[in-house]
Amino acid sequence: MKRLAMAFLAAALLCSAGCAKKVAKMWEAAGGRRADATVEVGYTYNPQNELPEANEQQALVEAGKRCQAWGYQEAEPFGLIKSNC
Repeated sequence: MKRLAMAFLAAALLCSAGCAKKVAKMWEAAGGRRADATVEVGYTYNPQNELPEANEQQALVEAGKRCQAWGYQEAEPFGLIKSNC
């Protein structure tokens, strides 16, 4: 019974992945620390029916706005990508 449930779940995920539509996403400031001069930006989406399309330049602009509000001149991207489910 457990295998049947897992097979059904896998089939449902595969079917729903085929139905996913491209969706434009806008980056938003999602955290960070002024003292560390770090800003986190992100967007949310439903992986069951959305394929996110996000402009990395817009992410830099959004981070730059937060940095300027904190008194820094600009934002500079660096390496971390996090994914939360």
